[in-house]
Amino acid sequence: MQWDDLLKRLRQIGCNTVEEDYVDEYGQFITDDYDSLKGRHLRCTYGRILVDGSRMDVYMFSSGYEATEFIGLVKTENIPKVERWTQRRNIVFHVAGRNPHLTEEIIPLL
Repeated sequence: MQWDDLLKRLRQIGCNTVEEDYVDEYGQFITDDYDSLKGRHLRCTYGRILVDGSRMDVYMFSSGYEATEFIGLVKTENIPKVERWTQRRNIVFHVAGRNPHLTEEIIPLL
């Protein structure tokens, strides 16, 4: 799935979706954000969208394996609420705020 596909699918189910940030080829920067990723090269795209008033951070990796590796490494750091991040295939996302049902709505789209 590509970034535009995700936005389109969210809008198709009636979500009010606003793209706040998007970085293609984010893999070159991701190691700056997480100490556990130093020295690794992960191919991914990063985006932040506002979905029905809740902020959603999305990482799209080139494979499900890289997404799993990312989650495993990042969980070793003391990142608040990292356990609430969700992986589905090659996508890792986190919905901030008080909208737990949004995660349940998104998973079937991926």
